[in-house]
Amino acid sequence: MTLEAESPTGEATCHRCENRSTRVHDRYRRTLMEAPLAGRALTIRLAVRRFGCENASCSQTTFSEVTVRHGRRAL
Repeated sequence: MTLEAESPTGEATCHRCENRSTRVHDRYRRTLMEAPLAGRALTIRLAVRRFGCENASCSQTTFSEVTVRHGRRAL
């Protein structure tokens, strides 16, 4: 079983300067193996966005939105 997921928010916080950004720079997929569900293997395909930091004085030009880590195995 495969589950497609993405964040519903339209913004993310820069990890370096903590400013909020709405400027999406790029997208990529992260594939996670989850514990079996009802005896069936479960794969989560997570759409992750890279944002551009909008703070001109910040040295971090792009950053990925934060996804919660629960100790799953990434493929």
